[in-house]
Amino acid sequence: MNDYGTGGAPAPDFNDRDEWFRSARHRVRAPGLMLQIVGVLAVGVGTMLGVATVVNPEGLVRALYEQHEENQKKVPPAQRQKLPPQDETVNSLRIEGPIYGILLLGAGIVMFIGGMKMRDLKGYGWGVAGSILAMFPGLCCCCLPVPFGIWALVVLLNSDVKLAFSRSAQMTQDREVPRDDWDSRADRPRDDDLR
Repeated sequence: MNDYGTGGAPAPDFNDRDEWFRSARHRVRAPGLMLQIVGVLAVGVGTMLGVATVVNPEGLVRALYEQHEENQKKVPPAQRQKLPPQDETVNSLRIEGPIYGILLLGAGIVMFIGGMKMRDLKGYGWGVAGSILAMFPGLCCCCLPVPFGIWALVVLLNSDVKLAFSRSAQMTQDREVPRDDWDSRADRPRDDDLR
């Protein structure tokens, strides 16, 4: 059983060197790589946020309030906004910061695994899950991963790509699928060996 389809023997006329299969493999590479990059960013930001809010929430709040006061000097007095007391913000950050950091860390791991599985044409469900998580704007660096998540999901919903995932999963039951035509070049005989 695989993530996409029910497995079984591959179709007798299927060859992993077919043009449509190579095209599908080529299509998933760039969005899969971008999902991996966004996943690494999310893991890094989540880890830093979680650690910073546990170790020194007062320093973070103080820096935020100082920045806000600098920005308020540029605003007319009638339009200035009053901030809540720093103690309330620190207490809130002590609770919410680690929770958000853990969520971001988990989402980053799923995005990274989804991109990795997508590039290998294995684990269709991981690719879809990583793409959908990348489309949540609050998960990493605001809206940076949203276009990559949409791009990856559009590619994953392509019928040739779905078929390639299914065939790749069927093939791996018997043997390993080569990552790329370039990876197997060393195994091919050279022209001077054939003479």
